[in-house]
Amino acid sequence: QEDTPERIIELAAATEKVVDSARTSLDEASRGLSDKRKEMGDCSAAQKVRKDMNDLHGRLAAGRRTLDKLGSSVQTARDKAARKSAALKKDAEEKDLFSK
Repeated sequence: QEDTPERIIELAAATEKVVDSARTSLDEASRGLSDKRKEMGDCSAAQKVRKDMNDLHGRLAAGRRTLDKLGSSVQTARDKAARKSAALKKDAEEKDLFSK
């Protein structure tokens, strides 16, 4: 069963809130990782850990790209639902006009 355009718009808004929250968490994690990297210094043990930190930065960046794609998809679905809702309202108004 297909949801109504209004329901799709509601779901899109809820999804956007979750995506924004996840983006905020990713930004905080990235910032924390960068701060820890600066605190480590340049000893040999720190250089070994830096490789792992680079991998973590890569994973955070991949997560950010995934969220961007999801956000774009949600916006597209919201726009499509808004257009469909407007078309359905216009169609209902025309049917009402002709039924009189």
